[in-house]
Amino acid sequence: MIEDHVEAPEEELKRAEHLIFVSLKITRTCGIMKNAIRRLIAAYELAFLELLQILKDKGKIDEIPESNKERAQMAKEFIDAPQFSKYMTHYNLLKKIEMAECEYLSEFRKDVTLKTIVGKPIEVKIDTLYQYLEITKEGVKFIKTWISQNIR
Repeated sequence: MIEDHVEAPEEELKRAEHLIFVSLKITRTCGIMKNAIRRLIAAYELAFLELLQILKDKGKIDEIPESNKERAQMAKEFIDAPQFSKYMTHYNLLKKIEMAECEYLSEFRKDVTLKTIVGKPIEVKIDTLYQYLEITKEGVKFIKTWISQNIR
């Protein structure tokens, strides 16, 4: 698969929406579910990068870490709001699902389900993806709002 270069979290969210509302409805495969989850993760990571880039431009940090894990941690240090921990927990859940070995249940059927088989099982259904998309949109919006209100 050719990786496309996306620079804004909103663009990743649009692509995730398309995967969830169009591609998944047509194909009903777990591969599409995994791709949508990857897009949601990428939206968070682009929002973290945007925050850190602005902080660097304002001289509040010297450099931006190379790894996404370090970027997320640094973003968490700067956004010291109780509500933000909800979005960080959600981001970590998505990462856990992405990295976990999964079992594909009822592919090509109405109740297609992606189930992690390592540790405590997590089942992801189409309705679950709708919820994940909405929470990710809220998280990206929260980061953008925080930037506009707290960095001058």
